[in-house]
Amino acid sequence: MSSATFVFIAWLITQVNCHAIELDENFHSLRDDGNWLVMFYAPWCGHCQRLHPTWDDVSRELSETEIKVGKLDATKYSDLAQELGIKGFPTIKFFKDSNSSFDHYGGRTTDAIIGFARRAQGPSLRTLHSPGHYKDAKRKHKLEVFFLLVTDNSDNEDGKLVMEKYKNISDEKVLEGYFYTGNSRIIPDDIKTKIQNYPQLIVYKDSSQYLYEGDLESMWKWINEERFLFFPKVDEISFYETTTSGKLVVLLAIDEDYDNYKEHLKLSNIARLVAWEKREKYHKHFQIAWMNGDSVVKSITMSYIALPFLLVYNASDGIYYLPDQAPLSMTKESFASFLEKVIAKEDIVGYGGYSFIQKVHRVSDLQQVVWNIYSTVKDIWDAQPILALVFFLLPTLLICFVCYNMCTMEESDEGTDEFEDEERVEGEEDVIMEEKSQATSGRLKED
Repeated sequence: MSSATFVFIAWLITQVNCHAIELDENFHSLRDDGNWLVMFYAPWCGHCQRLHPTWDDVSRELSETEIKVGKLDATKYSDLAQELGIKGFPTIKFFKDSNSSFDHYGGRTTDAIIGFARRAQGPSLRTLHSPGHYKDAKRKHKLEVFFLLVTDNSDNEDGKLVMEKYKNISDEKVLEGYFYTGNSRIIPDDIKTKIQNYPQLIVYKDSSQYLYEGDLESMWKWINEERFLFFPKVDEISFYETTTSGKLVVLLAIDEDYDNYKEHLKLSNIARLVAWEKREKYHKHFQIAWMNGDSVVKSITMSYIALPFLLVYNASDGIYYLPDQAPLSMTKESFASFLEKVIAKEDIVGYGGYSFIQKVHRVSDLQQVVWNIYSTVKDIWDAQPILALVFFLLPTLLICFVCYNMCTMEESDEGTDEFEDEERVEGEEDVIMEEKSQATSGRLKED
């Protein structure tokens, strides 16, 4: 067999394996095998159609693992979809066994979906048994975040309480990060010298590590805040995940396709440097992130914006803050000054918000009303143009047709003619009666 033939056969096998399994109503029996990653879709759904190529990539990447990748037409097998709690399309679920399943709410890229599947597969808490395992974990999660609880050989009550708390958190947040535990002998000496007491919780991210210095009660809050990279790229879905950190979110929106992209990149580097160099000062207040495009920014401000765009968003009250100068003219100093004003809430205006007065103000603003209508129609049009035509164009044409007929309708003369005839008959009868009355009066006088 020639090398060219061998390469072709290998490529063909790869292409065959890259397609997800098309499931049917028999999925109930297959589900008991566990480790199923399934996309529930509708043939008419535009988002589903765009996700299919990515789903094939996911299937190919996971083809040599224990995770089986499938897809199911939820409109064809609606009873099964309803039983599994499918309410929208596409829905991505991981079935660990016949009793447990997880929903994916993160990004829809290949890496994001694969990461979700591997975390859902578990276990929620993994053990590193050797320095080699420790190095493998660091290499595997080089661009991610993972937590490590380092223990020693002691068997004290405090250590048991910390381990129990950590295990409960890992079970709860299994989809939000990677959690490990290991003995102190697996970590390098330079980290050991920083540890004063065991067990010690450490977070690894951004090519560095940070030790937890709080008490047992604050562990959940610290893990929830530290599970994001210091300057991650986000999309429409993962942005709102960053808002659950409990911190203000600094969002920089740029355009990677812009002709002068270097100008946008310069601003991005400024934000990155501020996040890194002033971590001790701003980390407890802000989660700094960036994204390509303006979709999230427009949904927050409910207005048209020009890229690049910078804002600070408070998810707890819906307030957002804008710098007092154009983003492209900002320096590290002005960027930091903007954050200082947000922290102090001095010399800065907050927009938006969830309070009743702010909502009334938005409703009374014609621009906001127009934006709400426009964004709703545009979202439907982008997802399903044909459906948008049915919902909006046909009713509009029908209303126009009815209005046109009402305006051009000629008034009928038939009713008017009948009314005039009745008046003429009544008038003639009155004349006859009057003549008879006069004649009668004349005869009475003669008599």
